[in-house]
Amino acid sequence: MPRSLAEVERWKATEYRQFMVPKIKISLPPSGSGNSISSLGSGSVSKVEFLEAKIEWQEKMMKDLEQELNFLLEQILLGKKKINQRAS
Repeated sequence: MPRSLAEVERWKATEYRQFMVPKIKISLPPSGSGNSISSLGSGSVSKVEFLEAKIEWQEKMMKDLEQELNFLLEQILLGKKKINQRAS
């Protein structure tokens, strides 16, 4: 199982994958309220808490990917400038 959400900064790729594709079973209590998710062997959390944490993680990943994209675009532009300078 991945480390807790408090340690998300130190997660490895496998832990991110386990978080994104969790092996969970949704348990509907006899009352039918349907507001809990039982994780295999680790108790339960509310669906809202689980989804909020997942959204937060996805937003962080999108921000990281946008930063990486911007870096790569800068590298491409710098490479093009160098090529153009050599051609001149």
